[in-house]
Amino acid sequence: MLAAVAAAGADAIRFAATYRSPDAQRNLIAACRTARLACVLEISEADAVSSAAADTPWLATTPSDISNGPLLLEFARAHRPILLAIGAASDAEIREALGVIAFGYVQSPASVPHPRGFREAFRSAAGKAALADKVTLLHDRLDLAALAERTRTFELPVGLYDAFGGAAVAAAAVALGARVIVKPADESFAATVSAIRDVEMALHSGPRPQPETRKALVTLAPIAPGEMFTPTNLGLRLAPAKGVSPMALWSYLGKPSARGYQAGEMIDPA
Repeated sequence: MLAAVAAAGADAIRFAATYRSPDAQRNLIAACRTARLACVLEISEADAVSSAAADTPWLATTPSDISNGPLLLEFARAHRPILLAIGAASDAEIREALGVIAFGYVQSPASVPHPRGFREAFRSAAGKAALADKVTLLHDRLDLAALAERTRTFELPVGLYDAFGGAAVAAAAVALGARVIVKPADESFAATVSAIRDVEMALHSGPRPQPETRKALVTLAPIAPGEMFTPTNLGLRLAPAKGVSPMALWSYLGKPSARGYQAGEMIDPA
């Protein structure tokens, strides 16, 4: 499976929640490293966090753990990025979870957990910075409007668990700002990764280069010094981009030429 996921062009692989022994976790992480994939471990037991935290770059929750304060606190105290599955949680529930996580990131392990401390950590500059740097909210509903709204509400990176939506939905989510797409490695997996890469390229391709040639003002016939520019001796042709824009045509018509021109010459800038 790792080889297939890597061949499809994915960046990481997530392993579903189980209570894994430290040896099993280390083996998974080593296998991912060999396949050049980041390893994301979904963990639902607080006492399994410490053994995974030292080696894996990401820890992930399940939607049912959005209110599992002890687990969220252990995740944050491991100082690893967190993929926070929010399921059908309300904004208030998400805010409460983020308060616990912010507390774990910014307070020492000796600090006593308390709801007031969670709220203060969530509102603090240090807590906001830690959350923005390390937490991604993972939606598991195909509701792209809600995904965009949560981005604005919490000012955090968002992701989408795309179990059934296919390549189009995943690509649309990325276009709306999703940083992470989690998808089962099914028959549409490679197509989904390809669509996401296309969107990423379009979003980061930068301004289009100007064409090498475009239309410019040129003489259609010889013009003597002092002769008036007219529609019969001044026109448009493809020329290097440095030529005078056709938009300037009307500012030349009816005015005398400052010098002589041969037919086909570009007009000097006014």
